[in-house]
Amino acid sequence: MGQLIKSDGSNPAKSFIIRDAVADDADLSAALHSRVWRLTYANLAPPVMFEASMDERRKRHWRSVLKPNDRGEQDSHTIIALTAGTIAGFISVGPPRDSALRQRGEVKQLYVDQIAQGLALSKLVLSAGFEHLQALGYTSIRLAVVEGNDPAIKFYKAAGGLDVGCFTDPGPLWPSANRLIAWDQVGDPT
Repeated sequence: MGQLIKSDGSNPAKSFIIRDAVADDADLSAALHSRVWRLTYANLAPPVMFEASMDERRKRHWRSVLKPNDRGEQDSHTIIALTAGTIAGFISVGPPRDSALRQRGEVKQLYVDQIAQGLALSKLVLSAGFEHLQALGYTSIRLAVVEGNDPAIKFYKAAGGLDVGCFTDPGPLWPSANRLIAWDQVGDPT
């Protein structure tokens, strides 16, 4: 992808650098992931999910995800958005992990810092993820969002996603009910 500078349409003075994540972004991505996850799921997830060990798991996860494999590539693709030199959001996309998603590109994770959520950054990050999946040849995209995460469900539907079903993610610690949101004709979600 390289590096793009995009401006928030509602606030042209607010600019974001949107670029592919690299291994050096792992710890900052993990910190953002933990912070936003804790806020988002405070009233949805069981207490075990808020233990300090989960933050360490996220660090290991992001170090693994952003570490190139033996082919020099990442197994999934992560795009980050920076503002004022800090990671304000990210999206991780790639081939589907779950048979419930079929053979469609998958948005694996999308997290935006609470301080940037009113700045249209979520749409910019989602659009960058869609562009990457389209470049891989996917014409349709799906994602799973935890039932009860109403702001995310509302955002995805406003971005043109359709609610196409549900499934339970067994997870290692939390079997969560999830909604499947799909875009069958990928376009710009903004």
